[in-house]
Amino acid sequence: MRVNLSFRTVIVLAMLVGIAGHVRAAAPIGWRTDGTGCYPDATPPVVWGPEKNVAWSTPMASWSNSTPVITGDRIFVCSEPDTLVCVDRRDGRVLWQRSNARLDVMLGDQAAAAQAKLDDAAPRMKALQEKEHRMRRIRRMIRRDGETDELVGKRSQLRAEIETLRKDLGEVEGLRPPQTHNSNGYSSATPVTDGRFVYVQFGTGVVACYDVEGERQWIRHVQDSEHGWGQSSSPVLSGGTLVVLIRALYGIDPATGETNWETVSPQAWGSPGSATIGSTPVVITPSGQVVRSSDGGVLWTEVGELGYCTPVVTDGVLYMIQNTSRATRLPSAIDDGEGPQMLWQATVKGDRHYASPVIHDGLAYTISRRELMTVLDATTGGIVYEQQLNLEGDKPNSAYPSVALAGDYVYVGSQSGKTIVVRAGRDFEIVAENRLEAYRSSPVFQGRRMYVRGFKKLWCIEGRRVTSQQ
Repeated sequence: MRVNLSFRTVIVLAMLVGIAGHVRAAAPIGWRTDGTGCYPDATPPVVWGPEKNVAWSTPMASWSNSTPVITGDRIFVCSEPDTLVCVDRRDGRVLWQRSNARLDVMLGDQAAAAQAKLDDAAPRMKALQEKEHRMRRIRRMIRRDGETDELVGKRSQLRAEIETLRKDLGEVEGLRPPQTHNSNGYSSATPVTDGRFVYVQFGTGVVACYDVEGERQWIRHVQDSEHGWGQSSSPVLSGGTLVVLIRALYGIDPATGETNWETVSPQAWGSPGSATIGSTPVVITPSGQVVRSSDGGVLWTEVGELGYCTPVVTDGVLYMIQNTSRATRLPSAIDDGEGPQMLWQATVKGDRHYASPVIHDGLAYTISRRELMTVLDATTGGIVYEQQLNLEGDKPNSAYPSVALAGDYVYVGSQSGKTIVVRAGRDFEIVAENRLEAYRSSPVFQGRRMYVRGFKKLWCIEGRRVTSQQ
């Protein structure tokens, strides 16, 4: 009897463990791993090159700006225009890759015929996109300089040309993907995973879910971007909700792909940040909204605003770092009666900050698109130092990769493929300067390894820790 009871007990316990394992997932891993770009426990390489300290490199079918996402022995990256790629972390083998074509999702069996129409209309579509791009430039000039006769004349002429092209294209125009910029593409968003499933978002408006073995769970078209320069905001898993920012903020059921809630929120290139206030999971949008993840309720607004990068939350403080920077203490609970409290505001030199900052040990590290590195005191907002770097990127848009901290070092990169390693701390000290192929992705670290998604390859850099003198 004891044997039978023990056996049944073991079976029941095993079932309970299995159920718990199915329900409970690992902490979400997505853009910059946990959104902070901070890896203080890593023992990273500081010296590398195309043939130096490379554990492996894997050719990719096309380029992408998405950041590698690591879970177990798998790495997820993207490839233009709409492919999710799974790579073996140990040796770089491609395990599987899946396309997520917009027309396939929207039209199904009619997708091939629609694509043929698009291919036939490609020259006219290109002409339309070029004219629309010129129109946006003229509108910006009018906002800046006023309605001069020259600008108003150009606007009227372009408006007529655009209308003619749209009439000529007819229904084909409705089939084209949203406009994007050559530097952005459609795969800039980084996937997010809970260790069992991986969720991916593309600038085509498509969002999909796969298990880690590559079996698609669901796919849908959520919404087209209206940014003429494309969409790059990454999805976030927060409180059991998949949060996606396009022209609005969407709370999606991760299990089914159905929309649970929709909240008005301005479109942004940066991704939402995530935090927990008391016991309530929230996301913070680049426009400064604090939104409850469970139902999309807006708890607070105007806690800062970012033009291009992403909010970072560290130790209960929200950092919005760009030209006009701000730190805000988040409340200890939703209903504590106080709400967010601004700690400081600061002006940071350099026009535009595409790169998101890293906050560590009382310092905030950031870099402008023109390679001006600034370090702030994270407590006061005071400038610790400013340093013009030479990352050898094409100006003005050079420093796209976000800043990362690994071990004792800060990593600052450029789309040129050059990365400068700086010793963390209040004094500026270059430890090493390294070159690899061009990249805009942000590097991630794990143990002794650094992973970089280049334009052509996914790189795994591994090496012993050295100093510039060794």
